[in-house]
Amino acid sequence: MDHLKNLKRVNNVYALISAVLGVVGLAGIGFLAWEMDAHGEASAIPLMGGVVVLLLVLSVVSVVLLVATGKRVEQGRWRIMQTVLAVCSLSNNPPLGTAYGVYALWVCWFNPASKACFDAGQPPSAEAAQDTRGGRFYKVVKAIMVVFGVLFTLLEVGVFIAVGYMFTWGGQEPEVVVSTDQIEIRGMYGEEISRATLSEVDLRDELPTITLRTNGYALGGTLKGWFATQELGRVKLFVHTDAPPYIFMHTPDHWVILGFDDPARTRELFEQLRGTSPPAELQR
Repeated sequence: MDHLKNLKRVNNVYALISAVLGVVGLAGIGFLAWEMDAHGEASAIPLMGGVVVLLLVLSVVSVVLLVATGKRVEQGRWRIMQTVLAVCSLSNNPPLGTAYGVYALWVCWFNPASKACFDAGQPPSAEAAQDTRGGRFYKVVKAIMVVFGVLFTLLEVGVFIAVGYMFTWGGQEPEVVVSTDQIEIRGMYGEEISRATLSEVDLRDELPTITLRTNGYALGGTLKGWFATQELGRVKLFVHTDAPPYIFMHTPDHWVILGFDDPARTRELFEQLRGTSPPAELQR
């Protein structure tokens, strides 16, 4: 049995497994970041982003090293690199990583035939030296890895684009259109409010005590969406926490609290809602 060729195949399979585990890990970190963000821990998002980048780099490097080492091992080379990968895998991803590490170490240092090939720096036969591509099995694994790598890259690009878009969109001021019959808040978590259903419209300098973000955006002092509060229950916010005053509007089933980054714009909108100014569209 040609253990050098088998070890190359094992390297390719383990590279594929590592890539899959990398994607699963990235998905898990993304879910954890979403959960932390949903519970008002947005300050941890940059740290989670750094972990994602680190995991992505480690996954790509490990896949490349495994495939490249497998090709060299078949030719009786790179025994030290294979040994390093094997030792690092002994306690990583058990039992698969442990089995991979034990087999690789046995091929490199304890099997007489493969050990002799490494000592001589050449494959066990002229046929193996010419067939460096490893046959049909290697071609299939290589094709799978290429497809998986493309999908993995597209997934990561898509995630970064989506996250960047959400941060950009979430940080924009809402566009508010006031008419005789309704108030339309446009943008993230926007809604239309019938003016006839409003039972109260106030201008206040303090926000209620927020206990939980149930479905909303919170970053850099900007709050948008649904939040649970201690005094008013479930409310919908469109505010900057450091830019009072805020407009409190009581609909039949919830409070809507709105405020612009510029307090003057907030007061102008409040006057329009109270009917002291003609209807207008407020936007940047």
